[in-house]
Amino acid sequence: MGASGSRSPFGVWSHSSLQFFNQPPQKAKTRQRGPAFWSSSGKISLPQKQQVSMPRKKKYRLCPSPPKFLGITSWAQLLAIFLAAVALSLFFVLMSYLNTYIQKAETLNDQTLQMRTREKRLNDAIKLLAGDQGQHCILCRNHTWLQRAGTCYRRTDVLMPWGMCMEKCKSRGGSLLMADTEGEMEFLLRESRKWVTMVDHKHVPQKIWIGLSFNLSQKTWYWADGELMHIRIPIHIKMPCFPTECCVAISNGKAISNICSEEISCLCKKVVL
Repeated sequence: MGASGSRSPFGVWSHSSLQFFNQPPQKAKTRQRGPAFWSSSGKISLPQKQQVSMPRKKKYRLCPSPPKFLGITSWAQLLAIFLAAVALSLFFVLMSYLNTYIQKAETLNDQTLQMRTREKRLNDAIKLLAGDQGQHCILCRNHTWLQRAGTCYRRTDVLMPWGMCMEKCKSRGGSLLMADTEGEMEFLLRESRKWVTMVDHKHVPQKIWIGLSFNLSQKTWYWADGELMHIRIPIHIKMPCFPTECCVAISNGKAISNICSEEISCLCKKVVL
């Protein structure tokens, strides 16, 4: 047999073919039974989970970073600076309003003082001209006369009935009081609160006749000159002077009815202007 191969009845065999036949027989592999994860050693081997690497998501910020100036590193610092600026601006606005209010208050106070001064001067002038508190003026030429504007008033010292008052006042250059206006009557009623007389060593309100009486036939009030009572005078009926003649006197701020024959003071009136 040559080196290149051996001859067989089927022809020439190669060296590689001879090696194949010369190999020892191999044992047949036993087929494993059971699930695929059972091992030959009898231990159960569970399949391992494969870790799948997912791409990491990028983290996005919810708000942008604050602007970096004046050493600001966070939004909280920026908010604090903003609130401080707002508070400072409101403070300046409030101070401006307060300054304006103070100026207006000072101006109003000055105007109020001026108005009070003018009011006082006006009241003094009214008292002087209208005699609201009763002024003794040179126009009446006697301090015993009480003046109101251009009119003077005086009570008689002598007590007498109503019928004699007309003559007594006429002898003094005047007439028994006949009020022209309600203001004049109110003034005299206020003054009558000051008029008192001594009775049994005691001060009592003084009663003074005025020129007003009741006409029984016509059942109405008349002035001493025959004119009807043209102003409103609340007359208090104190004494039952009816059916006799009834006259009016003033006392302690009131106009009262009285018997005309009673002897009391008379209130005379004299116009000087």
